[in-house]
Amino acid sequence: MKPIAPKRMNGSAEERQARVFCRQLGIIYDKLSKDEFVGLIRILKKSALLTIPPNRRGKNKYKKEGKA
Repeated sequence: MKPIAPKRMNGSAEERQARVFCRQLGIIYDKLSKDEFVGLIRILKKSALLTIPPNRRGKNKYKKEGKA
């Protein structure tokens, strides 16, 4: 019998955290209304433990020197 692989979670980092939080509390994430989701994200943003780092795409802190 093969183990069931977990589903890949798509969406933003906030949405993935909300899904994990709901799963731990036994809440069915897909049944949340838009207003409930927005409220949950607002609450999660207040947590010091669940901070989401800012998007750094394209902002490499080690810039390459000029081409040789």
